[in-house]
Amino acid sequence: MESKMESIQKFYQQWFEAMENADVESFLSLISDEFYIKGPNQPAITDKETLKDSLRQFHQSYTETVEWEIKEINLFDNKAAVRLSEVTTLVSKEGGDALKLDGVHFALLSWRSDGNWKLESDISSLNYPPTSNA
Repeated sequence: MESKMESIQKFYQQWFEAMENADVESFLSLISDEFYIKGPNQPAITDKETLKDSLRQFHQSYTETVEWEIKEINLFDNKAAVRLSEVTTLVSKEGGDALKLDGVHFALLSWRSDGNWKLESDISSLNYPPTSNA
């Protein structure tokens, strides 16, 4: 049986694979029903329909690859506070140079009775708009 620490690693593997594969439904399945996601220079998102629309618009415009690393995990009963770094390379579907974004995420995950983590909140500090080409 995998530990909660190992399952957090697996959670983020699924999270970023869903983003890279433009798999909106898999991405949404990793998020609790009540959540808060805040990216730089964007309004907070707290409902799945808005998030779904935002993700679909993003994936219509870009493909992305992500390098990520968990930097810190703090476990509290059935909660986990996670800090991870991310470097994302975006390629516009209209062409042009690839853009590279980097930064950190601060997230709160909750352990569910089904034996899975769900995201409750994520605040990212990616350098958006991008400051460099890939």
